[in-house]
Amino acid sequence: MKKALILGLLILICSSADWAQKNERALNEIVSAEQAFAQTAAEKGTKAAFLEFVAPEGIVFANDKPENGREVWEKRTANHSLLAWQPTLADVSADGDLGYTTGNWEFRSKGATDAPVAWGEYFTIWRRQPDGKWKFDLDIGIRHESAPVVKNAWKSSAIKSTAQSADIKNRVQILEKQFELSLAENGLVKTYEKFASAEIRLLRENQMPINGRKNAVQWVKNQNATMKTSFLGGSASRSEDLIYTYGEYELTAKDGKILDKGYFTRVWKYEPKGLRLVIDLAYPPPPPQK
Repeated sequence: MKKALILGLLILICSSADWAQKNERALNEIVSAEQAFAQTAAEKGTKAAFLEFVAPEGIVFANDKPENGREVWEKRTANHSLLAWQPTLADVSADGDLGYTTGNWEFRSKGATDAPVAWGEYFTIWRRQPDGKWKFDLDIGIRHESAPVVKNAWKSSAIKSTAQSADIKNRVQILEKQFELSLAENGLVKTYEKFASAEIRLLRENQMPINGRKNAVQWVKNQNATMKTSFLGGSASRSEDLIYTYGEYELTAKDGKILDKGYFTRVWKYEPKGLRLVIDLAYPPPPPQK
């Protein structure tokens, strides 16, 4: 009996070690894919890079609304502008099939020798394809004040999730419905207090990244507003420990004035206390050109 218990324990330890190594490899693969994506943009142009790394059903917000990325970029004319970026944060699902990266970007309208004219933070969802390569499911970003592109300084989440049982059908849509109902019943601040991870990162237009639950909740509180959201789409890892969603949002002041509206992207991660919000991005499309 003792030998059987010891053998079982050794198998469990080895399995855990194998899982950790597999997870770490997947994380490094995602970061490498992101870096290769940026390098391809520098060498071959932004259009060529997006067409190489977008998944068949990948979503971009390049025309100020969610559209099929391949269709969008196939219609674009290649030019000499340079969009440069590097990951500063990355994470991957428990079984290594879905992950994300985020970091800063800068845009040079005439190429590498030109001065940057715009800066911001990008966010990309990556999925392993049937052939083992990584392509992006969704790519979006926001603008903020001048900031240099960070080189080779990425980190991963300190909170490691584990696979949960797939016991709820349509988990993705149900999750967003819970968030939407909480906004209506409890308000914006209490909803973020309830769902925000300790590691949450808020990405908002014209704001540097807002990191950590305390800072995020305080920022939301300062808005003194209500929010409505409408789910449009999303997906989950096979283990359902990492989920991304996107949709429409509207932020309204107490007097009924619309402060902000556009599209959101969120990432939910399974932590010891359940699914928690780790990435929350709000993208307000620019006003139409006159």
